[in-house]
Amino acid sequence: MTDPALPSRVASLETALTEVRGELAAQKDHNQRLISTLRDAREQIVTLKAEVDRLAEPPSAFATFLKGHDDGTADIISSGKKLRVAVSPAVSLDQLRRGQEVMLNESMNVIDVRDFEDTGEIVISRGGEEEIIV
Repeated sequence: MTDPALPSRVASLETALTEVRGELAAQKDHNQRLISTLRDAREQIVTLKAEVDRLAEPPSAFATFLKGHDDGTADIISSGKKLRVAVSPAVSLDQLRRGQEVMLNESMNVIDVRDFEDTGEIVISRGGEEEIIV
């Protein structure tokens, strides 16, 4: 005993299945666009976070290098004060020359080597065997 309405019901189910497959394909496409948008947003957030971190760093001070020591410290002049400070392992004391500008971190450690200062006061001090020009 076959139901006479069975062929029309099968046709109706096939139509519904075709519609569901179309909706599924549309949802897959929509999901791919959302995934792409989320990836772009994540990259922008990471970039912005790096920029915020960079802008939140404390200011670096500058000083004038005077003399290096075997224990990894250096004598510098910063804001008119003579200081003995630690030197970062990334900075070679051998590359530093008297009168050269150095960059200090917030802990007053030498973290970078700069060029010689182009402007400023000239002072000649005769100390020991050599002449010091600061």
